Amino acid sequence: MAYGPTSVEVMRLLPAASPHGEADPAGAIRLRIIIYTDIGDVHFPVKGEHMGFADRLAGAVAAPPAHADALVHQDGWWTWGHMRALMAATEDFLQAAGCGSQQRVGIVLDNKPEHIAAALAVLSSGRCLVSLSAIQPPPALATSLTHARLPVVLASPATLWDTRVTEAIRATGTRYGALLADGNVVPGPAAHPQPNPAPEHAPPGATIEISSSGTTGPPRTITLHERQVEASLAASGQYKTTDQNGMAAPRPTTVIAHPISHIAGLWALLGAVVSGRRIVLMPRFHVDDWVAAVHRHRVHTAFLVPAALRSILDARPPTDHLSSLALINTGASHCPPEVTRGFWDHYGIPVLTTYGTTEFAGAIAGWTRQLHADWVRSKAGSAGRAYPGVELRVSDAAGTVLPRGWVGRLEVRSDQAQPGTSSWTRTNDLARIDADGFLWIAGRADAVIQRGGFKIQPERIEQVLQRHPGVREATVIGMPDERVGAVPVAAIEPEPHAEPPTEQELLDACRSNLAPYEQPRDIVFFDLPRTPSGKIIRADVADRVREAQQIRDDAAS
Repeated sequence: MAYGPTSVEVMRLLPAASPHGEADPAGAIRLRIIIYTDIGDVHFPVKGEHMGFADRLAGAVAAPPAHADALVHQDGWWTWGHMRALMAATEDFLQAAGCGSQQRVGIVLDNKPEHIAAALAVLSSGRCLVSLSAIQPPPALATSLTHARLPVVLASPATLWDTRVTEAIRATGTRYGALLADGNVVPGPAAHPQPNPAPEHAPPGATIEISSSGTTGPPRTITLHERQVEASLAASGQYKTTDQNGMAAPRPTTVIAHPISHIAGLWALLGAVVSGRRIVLMPRFHVDDWVAAVHRHRVHTAFLVPAALRSILDARPPTDHLSSLALINTGASHCPPEVTRGFWDHYGIPVLTTYGTTEFAGAIAGWTRQLHADWVRSKAGSAGRAYPGVELRVSDAAGTVLPRGWVGRLEVRSDQAQPGTSSWTRTNDLARIDADGFLWIAGRADAVIQRGGFKIQPERIEQVLQRHPGVREATVIGMPDERVGAVPVAAIEPEPHAEPPTEQELLDACRSNLAPYEQPRDIVFFDLPRTPSGKIIRADVADRVREAQQIRDDAAS
């Protein structure tokens, strides 16, 4: 498929001034980005008078010339002309389905170009993207679709091939379409109208609905508003497209191997688009494939979760294979200081840790290259400093603000908070802020183990266990105990490239470094359950612990 030259026209339209735009009842000025190509005029409506997130995103996808590379997927480059044609196909489908501005659109997202184009079309048009994961098994996806009650759903043909999924879609009266790699969107059979149809419109200002990670319980659907998304991208510097001299910055290349259906992957995608970076899109993370992609495409920046970073360090790829990397961003879970220092010492690559949550529309604190240059030796392991526009503090159980250096509940004040939150938002994370303003996460308040009259922080035990070279990662949970309420039990994922530790070695390490009440009652070994983002699913660890204990006891009897 060939695409000719593209020109871009941004029109600011007063009410009733042009057939290309519509005025809302309040008479607000509306914008419409019109892209002229040899396949016809492609219209992307953008709401709002100010340059908000949807406006910026629409401008970012309209600006590059048609021949400019947008992303590479499975060794083939997709130009911006191609991506805009895919966006136009999505827009045509949505308009034919009667889906207008501010309406909810579900996409079963996978790391594919046509899925990215569909998401960009939805978000840049002022609609609300409802992110659904293609990684979950069909029964779970069917349940998600039933609960979401969406007016429109887009997915790959492979997803829609499963009758359990399509039956769940049609049972709610949802219209749906298949996203094809050739640029077409094929509508599914019309569903029968339902007595209680899905809500057509999202709440005012809502731009994304996405699930939380679900590490401590069932995932929750969180609605992110345009103001939050705009503040998040601005605070992290994603809108910066000029260098320190005000000149247009070069278009570096980034690699995305994280699922775009999750907050970290979606933010990596949006940040790349609004800042003009080319994207190397990978279906999944695999060490050898990732290193090969970085080496071949001279990747400049990347985002990886700490578990993936550790895997790369363990594999020790040749230095020249990673020489193009200027930095690696990491987040989603704690990044051990030995990983941060390891990348710097062995490869000279700064690993910049971020801290954030889905509720805050991404990161609210993190490292910069300058902070790394000044503080990496003394502050490795911290989550960095608060981003511009973000205030952090810690408080005790009664809500009293604590001095610098004390551990307490982390509280945040930021435009990235949920709408209606005008003051401080209290999180479930325990943290301290040191004298230099660096944030250190100490654990979660809801993970504290109550053993008799003692409160135990699982992270203290995990840190001791993870000092053993044979431990890849440790998770400590509280298991019920009739006498003292709960006792700590450690689940160990062994390091595959080292001599596995014995239970006695680890117990001896705990006795040497922990108070008697902190010492784990039991230690078991298995691969820890994880989310697609690499976080340990603590809610599933207890079941795995019981299974491992049963298998061990059966073998001993």
